[in-house]
Amino acid sequence: MSIGASGSGFQNEMFQCISPGASYALTAGAASVQGIEEYNSKSDARAGAETELQTLSGLPFAEFTPLGSVIFETRNSYTNAVKGRVVSTDTGAPYEDKRATYFRPDTL
Repeated sequence: MSIGASGSGFQNEMFQCISPGASYALTAGAASVQGIEEYNSKSDARAGAETELQTLSGLPFAEFTPLGSVIFETRNSYTNAVKGRVVSTDTGAPYEDKRATYFRPDTL
């Protein structure tokens, strides 16, 4: 099964950002925001995470504090159901630390 056929909407051999964060407005207190862009490389994905976080809109809660961004890689050859995995950043870090970042998406 190819990535497109699995319903994920991700292209084969691409990178995407997922940013877990916290919000007082959520019952669970935490949520992950999936990026909407796809990138050709880890470095592009890491740089794109900042842009995606700064342009968040339409979230169902007013405040969101990102804790970090992880990079998700897709490949048709991966044998798991989603055909993807979390990978290190281009600098070798397991994730991009965003704990010092604070913003309100509704004021952007």
